[in-house]
Amino acid sequence: MTALDETWAKMPCTWQTDARVHAVIRSTPCGEAIAALKLYIAFCLKANYKAKEELPAPGCVRASLTQLCTLIRTSRPMVVEGLRHLESWGLINKLGGRPAVYQLCNYENPKYWTKLPKFYLFGDRYKRREVKAITALPNREAATVDALQMYLYLASVRDKNTHKATVTYDKMQQVLKLGRNQISHGISTLTGHELITARREGDLTKLPSNVYWLRGTYADPVTRAERSGQAANDFSAVVDVDADIGQPSPTSAESAPIGSAMARDPAWAKGLLKRLMAGTADQD
Repeated sequence: MTALDETWAKMPCTWQTDARVHAVIRSTPCGEAIAALKLYIAFCLKANYKAKEELPAPGCVRASLTQLCTLIRTSRPMVVEGLRHLESWGLINKLGGRPAVYQLCNYENPKYWTKLPKFYLFGDRYKRREVKAITALPNREAATVDALQMYLYLASVRDKNTHKATVTYDKMQQVLKLGRNQISHGISTLTGHELITARREGDLTKLPSNVYWLRGTYADPVTRAERSGQAANDFSAVVDVDADIGQPSPTSAESAPIGSAMARDPAWAKGLLKRLMAGTADQD
């Protein structure tokens, strides 16, 4: 496996844009849906790209329940329920064995596939026992279900050349079965946990689309800034957006102080951004 293969993980895209599947997810008890979606991401990150001696086919993961509990920091009963839902939704197959082998459905022949930032989500290049970027999301909050649905959806609709997803609130409402307030809260959750970067593009007078990047990807403006040594001071063109579309974005001059302050106090910077959008912030 090449270094690039180690950096990325393959996710088959067969259900992420299907409103019927999202409707089923939303009808599932909150904690169980969260466990299922976290497990799905973890399986994508851990799955073997090619058949191996110990794994019968591509897209397989061998793991005990204890290992899965550690992987997503969820209780054993929730892991069991999450696995049951993934099987019933047709997203994984359990192939048996001790520890059990799980295979992602349609891994070899999906409609298309996308890449997830493996190293970034694990939080460590070498230690991969826990998917730290998603274990930070609460296991009992409805907003976590919204955020995980959105993350998987945005990952699946990114442009293959620019690696950014350009999506309107209306489209997300249609596919994810979420209300506008839920979408706004979901974006806030994902940006607050540094899973995506978001900003607006287009004519602000004509309800522009929001544009999203997965954090940890080469195309993400924040990731590029961090890799070039500009992480704390160059946010003039990159603003995490968690408010509804149609409101004016902060100007470059307004957003520039936020980047430098974010390193010192992210909560303060986030509050300032909201006040800037509302036009009530004092810039002194």
